[in-house]
Parts: sequence; structure tokens; C-alpha cells
Amino acid sequence: MLLEKDIEKKFCETAKAYGLYPVKMTDLSRKGAPDRMVLCNGGSVFFVEFKRPGLVPSVQQLRYHDHLTEMGFNVYVCDSMEEIHNILDLYVF
Repeated sequence: MLLEKDIEKKFCETAKAYGLYPVKMTDLSRKGAPDRMVLCNGGSVFFVEFKRPGLVPSVQQLRYHDHLTEMGFNVYVCDSMEEIHNILDLYVF
């Protein structure tokens, strides 16, 4: 069974190999923060929420995602190894 931590670990390894910097989010003031903020060359920033395959973000997480999206940031939900490349390809290639 593929776990959330396995997807997150592979994402971080791959992002670092591409020269991106995935930062662990620990916003203690608000529940629902995405798992990672990814800093990219040229000043781009995006956020990633990791889930086990088939699971979806909680209501609190979706509210936080909506807030970030309204501020102009991209927020992705990554629940598979394939999705890692779909997300990273938007920022690397």
C-alpha cells in the first residue's frame, strides 16, 4: 500500500534533483496548511498537499487551499507517483 509519506518523500527527492526547494509547512496558527511550499528558480512558489491514493483533502484543508488560490498561488493535491511528475513538469520544463 502506497502511503502519503512515501509520495511526499519521492516528490521532495525529485523536486530537489530539479533544483527546486520543497519546504515543510508548519503553520501552527491555522489548521489545514498544505504539506509543502515549493520554492522555484525565478521566484515562483507553489504549494502541495499529499494524500494516499483515493483520499481527498479535508474541509479545513480545502479552505486553506482556496485562501492561497485567492492570493494568486497554485495549490496541488498529489496522491500518486505519476502526479509528482505532472506537477513538477509545470515548473521545470
